[in-house]
Amino acid sequence: MKRTKKLSGEINVFILLFLLIVLLFQAITYTYCLRLVDDKKNAWKGAITRDINQSISRNIDELTTVHNSILVSEDIASGVGKEDADYYLAREKIYGYQEFIDGTIHACVFTNDGEMKPVSGNISDEETENVKNSFLLYMDENQKEFSSEYIYYSFFEFDDGEYHNTYFVSLSPIFGYNNSGKGKTVEGHLCTFTLVEMSGLFSKYDELSDVNITLKTGAKESMVLLNGRNTNQFLLTEKWTGEKVPETNWHTDGSITLAVGKFDWTTLLFMFILESLLLILIIFIFRFRLKRNTIEPLKAIGKFMRFFRISDSFKPLDIQGNSELVELSGEINKMVKRNKTLANDIMTKQGKLYEVENMKNEATLYALQNQVNPHYLYNIFELIRSIALVRGVSEIETISVNVSEIFRYNLKQESVAKLSDEYDIMKRYVSIMQVKYGESFEVEYDLAPETLDKKIMKMIFQPIIENAFGHGYVRRKEKFCVKVRSWMENDTLCISFYDNGLGMTAERLCEVREKIREDKMASGKGIGIANLAHRLKMMYGESHTFNIESEKDKFTKIVITINM
Repeated sequence: MKRTKKLSGEINVFILLFLLIVLLFQAITYTYCLRLVDDKKNAWKGAITRDINQSISRNIDELTTVHNSILVSEDIASGVGKEDADYYLAREKIYGYQEFIDGTIHACVFTNDGEMKPVSGNISDEETENVKNSFLLYMDENQKEFSSEYIYYSFFEFDDGEYHNTYFVSLSPIFGYNNSGKGKTVEGHLCTFTLVEMSGLFSKYDELSDVNITLKTGAKESMVLLNGRNTNQFLLTEKWTGEKVPETNWHTDGSITLAVGKFDWTTLLFMFILESLLLILIIFIFRFRLKRNTIEPLKAIGKFMRFFRISDSFKPLDIQGNSELVELSGEINKMVKRNKTLANDIMTKQGKLYEVENMKNEATLYALQNQVNPHYLYNIFELIRSIALVRGVSEIETISVNVSEIFRYNLKQESVAKLSDEYDIMKRYVSIMQVKYGESFEVEYDLAPETLDKKIMKMIFQPIIENAFGHGYVRRKEKFCVKVRSWMENDTLCISFYDNGLGMTAERLCEVREKIREDKMASGKGIGIANLAHRLKMMYGESHTFNIESEKDKFTKIVITINM
């Protein structure tokens, strides 16, 4: 037999596959979202580093332009060694150039002994100190011969607690020529520096909450903190190191963080988790309802059918579930109830058939037993008849002849006889009654000719006529009368017996009818009519009727119908 899977197992497999597909889809979606986020972070990084590099290049270009313009001023080289140098031309060039740039450029010179002399603008003490430090670092890193094309670039930072400022610095030697004109000497060093304003550069990146840029060289490091926030609450952060600034020996390290209001990764992750939990909850609710409304009712139906096979008791199937299964259980209840009813009917009929068979056997045994007595009595009555003929006693002869004929008829093995034969036997019994009662009664016969050849169960007429004389005969002014009729109604043979004798009370009539309705042979007084009714029932079943009517001191009437 082919092995099949249980419905619950199939459903579990389906749910598991569904969950795997959903989780796989979520994983793909999650990976795709991460890819989009990475692409966007890379785009932010590229845009920011590009803007930073362009800002640095622009500031250096401006610083270089001013630096080179000052170097060719006539008063720079000649004024380095003078105590009262004015640097008028250099200052005018700086002021004229600053009309075209966004910011302020300062300039100063350093003598060979390290003394700093301002060229333009007011330089604060903090700026002076940082510029000197940059100059000393420059001197340490450049223990070599300077060329006129060489400009050294550096930067420093200044933090006064309220502002964090970054300065770009340019340094290069100031050359002078000796009197012979055959060589040049370093008269001092020119330093130009400017305050770098980069905070506004990132104002357009409103999606970002943190921007941290660290500007580095091999010997100097400065950190630029933009937008003034540095938190650790966010998950989407892009970092980089060693991003080279074009045309410099500088590089940047940095990090950018997504603004929580614009792109909250925690919220996205929470939504994914919530969606998964809701999906799992829905699946379990679906499985619970499917199990309660479908699987459990099916199991109950299967259990009920198994119990029905091995048990005779019937307890209706009562399930709660889908309407189709409830309807199915109702039909099963009807089917089982109908089967139980049919089984009970079959058992009852089998019991009745068994009882009828026993009754037939008893009747056969009774007939076999009675075959001995009538045969013996038949011989006795033949002897009596012979004696009556010798002695001339006609009454005894009449009785003996008729009784012997009745016994002879009863001894025949056939269970059926013609209606005319039953009529002859009934007349012989009437002859005996005439010897007993004389002319005090009369019997009327109205037998239709078409009924005389009909074969019917033997010994129908004689028990009825005997019962009429045994229980109904009474001497009155009017004669006791018995009327016997037979006629055909279509294919139905009808026989009636009527007498005007004692009749029966209503109570007695009920008792007789009750005995007729019983499914067993009667015994005791008045057994002839009841036993005749049961014999007819055993032979003809539902194809006959047996009705009896009576009133006290008026009449008794029996009507028998047999479908031929």
